[in-house]
Amino acid sequence: MTHLPKFLGGVELRRVALSCFTIIAVLTSQASAVVILNPDGTANNGQTTAAGTTAPYDNVGVRGSSGATVVYLGNDWALTANHVTIIPGNPAYDYVRVYEPSSNSYQSVTVDETQEIYNSNGSPTDMKLVHLTSDPGLPAVQIAGSLPSDNQSVTLIGAGLDLGTQQSYSFDSMNYTGYNLTSSEDVPRWGTNAVDAGSQTTGLNDIGLQNASNQEEYEYIFTTTLGNNPSLTNQEAQVTNGDSGGGVFEQVGGTWYLVGLVDGLTTVPLGSAPSDYLNNVFQAGGGFTGEQSVMVDLAPYQSIIAAAVPEPSSLVLGALGAGIALLAGMRARHKRLARA
Repeated sequence: MTHLPKFLGGVELRRVALSCFTIIAVLTSQASAVVILNPDGTANNGQTTAAGTTAPYDNVGVRGSSGATVVYLGNDWALTANHVTIIPGNPAYDYVRVYEPSSNSYQSVTVDETQEIYNSNGSPTDMKLVHLTSDPGLPAVQIAGSLPSDNQSVTLIGAGLDLGTQQSYSFDSMNYTGYNLTSSEDVPRWGTNAVDAGSQTTGLNDIGLQNASNQEEYEYIFTTTLGNNPSLTNQEAQVTNGDSGGGVFEQVGGTWYLVGLVDGLTTVPLGSAPSDYLNNVFQAGGGFTGEQSVMVDLAPYQSIIAAAVPEPSSLVLGALGAGIALLAGMRARHKRLARA
């Protein structure tokens, strides 16, 4: 375990779960998708296509050797988490699988360049751009210029683990309800959730991760909670291992914006936990607030991403409109961050 001194507005975390498989796109032993909790409590219903959503599903692909997610931005550039291993020139880690409309299938595309994204103050983030050697023929994604609002429904698309059967857990003198996680087809799946009120931070957060140069990474973030208010969405989603680099989209006035990038998840409990707690998700109920998905808020990085991508005119930048409040800080709650 690694100790994390600060996260989410200074809330102290006791432990952070970091994958021991060396961050090879965040899961090699298990394949991958955003888990979905239907309102009736049934297991994941297999939304592995765009059916049921108009979000830019096809723009979300998979790190080639499985276990992580990428978002195609346009102009042959994609975005993913920096802790996802992509190494140009290394046949094992130098390609991604993205949807190509011409063939109606996912195709392997080689990556020949990566660019780590830095904050305006020079500190690194857990994001990087990857350049594809061929055009998949997909439209550009519109990146939001404002924070998502409280309780706003967002669509999460990623290639992490599937939701399994419902489980009951008892530890730390509390009873929890949750679900075990299973492997999947390793293709993106979509689900929805509501942005946690007050989780949109106006300041940089030390997320407790370091880049390859051992520099601490900082980001603007927001969260969603599994089971926090499922009535707001019809396909309740929680990120899992393998969703790192996935897209978080919001629809405003009929237009979809990329508002976030999947970064990690908070896990419970603080005390004695099931030995396989990373293979479970826990929903709200019984006095427990539920597990959280942690996303990079892309609004502060809109211009930084555009400047890093050559010929940015093909990368569409959007704003979600005026009147969205910038809310600082997050609720004080002990949690652990795991890479998704």
